[in-house]
Amino acid sequence: MCIRDRVSTQSTGIRQRAMKSMLRRAKGLEPNKFLFTVLVHNTTNVPSGFTSLTVEWKRGRKIVFTQAALVNGGTASFEQELKMVCTLYQDPSDKSYQEKTTRFVVRQRLGKSKKKVGEVEIDLANYANKEGSLAAPVLSLPLGKGASSPSLSVEVRSHWVGDGDDSEGSECSDMSRCSVDTSMSGASMASTSSEALRLSSNATKTSPSPAAQRAAQMAARGGASSTPNRGPYTGASPEASPVRPAPPPACLLYTSPSPRDS
Repeated sequence: MCIRDRVSTQSTGIRQRAMKSMLRRAKGLEPNKFLFTVLVHNTTNVPSGFTSLTVEWKRGRKIVFTQAALVNGGTASFEQELKMVCTLYQDPSDKSYQEKTTRFVVRQRLGKSKKKVGEVEIDLANYANKEGSLAAPVLSLPLGKGASSPSLSVEVRSHWVGDGDDSEGSECSDMSRCSVDTSMSGASMASTSSEALRLSSNATKTSPSPAAQRAAQMAARGGASSTPNRGPYTGASPEASPVRPAPPPACLLYTSPSPRDS
């Protein structure tokens, strides 16, 4: 996908989120931001063929990871926290929150291989409490069908951050990106907008202009100028004020004396 298509897709997403926000306000729903913390314990009943696993937490365009954990005896232990800020919408009449689903994916990441063990969805609205943190029981989430399918053990806690709408951005804030950096060794997921800006900046880099190159060469030679020295400025050019020649000396008129003066 080229940069133009990425930016167009992002703009479309922003408009759609803004439209959804307007509809929610028209219904009288109140936006509330929560910091969700998921404590990932372990994955059990892991099938053979998996050596290390990573847990991905996805919500919309945002994704956070755990560090990879080795599989030992069909179990991968993590004991790591993932954090994400999400906006939930509350009905003021009954104080209930609209559904906000999120997904956990357990997979093996080795080079280009992303072999998946399984995935499961939960509703964050069940764990949101504006008055205070609820008790966080350990959840055993099945990653497939059947009694012997792998399962993921987690705890979900929430903390109310404040009122406010996130319509101009993602409903899950950029704090999720910070969680990526702190919860895994060097792994990060850049958003579509940052990737587009990076590619755009690389594409716009050009070589210096000829004038800039000449200026750099002149500076390297000690600042010598190619303009000849014209002497001190006298205030006006010769064409503007020509030098007039000095007037000739005054003539003396000699008269001979009259006979009466002799």
